[in-house]
Amino acid sequence: MVVKIKRFINKLKMKKTLIVASSLLAPALLFAQYSTGNFGALLVNARQILNTLVPLLISIAIIIVIWGAIQFIAGAGDPEKRKIGRDKIIWGIVGVAVIIAVWGLVNFLLDSFTTDRTRIPDIPSIPALR
Repeated sequence: MVVKIKRFINKLKMKKTLIVASSLLAPALLFAQYSTGNFGALLVNARQILNTLVPLLISIAIIIVIWGAIQFIAGAGDPEKRKIGRDKIIWGIVGVAVIIAVWGLVNFLLDSFTTDRTRIPDIPSIPALR
């Protein structure tokens, strides 16, 4: 019974976290509605925002990984402290992966949906036949 209550509380915490995270994204959604441009302009704005935020977010995630490693090493005798340190390491690595994935997705979408009329696209060819 206690385990079920703990799971329920953890689910509530996760829902609260998602609500807070989605409310932080609300201004970006409002800017998207305010913009008179097209989807490409939205992606350009997203790229500019991400290009400034990605280094900061990756730095924070790396600091979390380092802090988790310090806790993991310092808590060598206590399994609970080792678990806390290991969890921080894992979530820091997951954070870096998510940040890079979102950054790559925005850049991929931008390159896919926008056209640069001044650049001649590279045509794939076999190097030996040139």
